[in-house]
Amino acid sequence: MNINLTLIVQMIVFIVLVWFTMKVVWPMILGPWKSARRRSQRDSPRREGTAGAGPGSDRADAVVREARERATQIIDQAQHRANDLVEQAKRHGDGGRPATRRVGQTADRAGSLACA
Repeated sequence: MNINLTLIVQMIVFIVLVWFTMKVVWPMILGPWKSARRRSQRDSPRREGTAGAGPGSDRADAVVREARERATQIIDQAQHRANDLVEQAKRHGDGGRPATRRVGQTADRAGSLACA
């Protein structure tokens, strides 16, 4: 019978301790921590660099702009080349299957020449 009463009292004390910690102790710990974190974020040079205020941001923007332009050119060239290949296949192909057969025969000949 004592074990049950002891267990109930310990549970009540634990609940009171958790409640007290959450209501009194935890805010005392988090208050200074949050203000220090806000202060460090406000003074952080990393945030200045991402905001565009850093000394190298103009150069970085120019490099990114140039890379995007180059990527657009490459994509346009690839699309143009793909269209040319499709047109060439349409002109030289005899409906798809014979052209495929010709390509396969050419590949077989190239393979046999490479092995020889």
